[in-house]
Amino acid sequence: MTETSKDPLLDLQRSLGADLAPWRGVTAASSYGDPAREADVLRNACGLFLHPSDRLSMSGEDRTRFLNGQVTCEIADRASGEGTYGFFVTPKGRIEADVTVLVDDDRLWLDLPPGQGDGIRARLEKYKIVDRVEVEAESFLRLSLMGPGAEGLLNDVDTPAEPFGHGSGEVDGSPVQVVRARPLGVTTIDLWVRPEHLGAVFEALRGRGAEPVGWRALDTVRVEAGVPLWGADFGLEHFPKEIGLEEAISYTKGCYLGQEVVARIHYRGGVKKHLRGLRFEGPAPAPGAAVRLDGRKVGEVGTAAHSEALGGAFGLAVIHDRAAPGSTVEVGGEAEGPADSGATRVHAEVVELPFAPRA
Repeated sequence: MTETSKDPLLDLQRSLGADLAPWRGVTAASSYGDPAREADVLRNACGLFLHPSDRLSMSGEDRTRFLNGQVTCEIADRASGEGTYGFFVTPKGRIEADVTVLVDDDRLWLDLPPGQGDGIRARLEKYKIVDRVEVEAESFLRLSLMGPGAEGLLNDVDTPAEPFGHGSGEVDGSPVQVVRARPLGVTTIDLWVRPEHLGAVFEALRGRGAEPVGWRALDTVRVEAGVPLWGADFGLEHFPKEIGLEEAISYTKGCYLGQEVVARIHYRGGVKKHLRGLRFEGPAPAPGAAVRLDGRKVGEVGTAAHSEALGGAFGLAVIHDRAAPGSTVEVGGEAEGPADSGATRVHAEVVELPFAPRA
């Protein structure tokens, strides 16, 4: 079976002449020819991002209690049509994946980063033991409407007002699930569709004025707003407290896998690293470039992008508190050579986030 027969999103991106490049462990449209213009669309109009993601569903009468024992967020108090955002963490408290959980009458939907569905499904199967729960991989695809014009394009669909609210609707006769998603630097509304409806929904949205954008534009606006993504800015090496997304963690719910470590860090130990912004004096470095203070490595660059709106190159990095906001650090990593190789490096100022107001 060919790659194109497996991935309708990638097929559609190819058909539009997208520049394809690796992003968060998968191949996706980096742009449709002009990343700077696409970023401007996200800031001022409505972009349409074909968003690689994985999705699971959970059914069975024990689903809520069981999943509540697996994630950092509180699910038990969510009604049908509501949702929340959290993390799967390891027994040692490190982030295995982030997840948006959506509650329906008869099931839970788990929206996951690209490529993480199989691993999380295996984890859930491992721990469910006697729980009456069924976990299934779902073939839904995710289209993200992004920008201040997103809601105006869906005036015939009931768009939830509350974060992670969701419901069903139709776009020009094609069924969709509409989700008020976590803002990725700008207002974000996700439409989840079955593969057979992807083309029709995509063309309908383009006909209403949404413009296709690639991940370079998305990365630019979310760096401006200081919004990290799993697989780009944080991952298995990080504790939740280091990322600053406190809304993803409940400190009052019952036990969950990894809860003891997460709680101990919060109440007793804290962490020595935090998500910070970097304002580069030169061009944006590659992801993974080492960040050094006085010759000592304090972290690595996550996402970096050139922002015409802010007039320079900016990035996100989880770095040691030794490099406090206001510090000047040297940026250049293993990709450019060892510290004494003479490879090109740039300097950057460490700053508090966000660089620009969030949506």
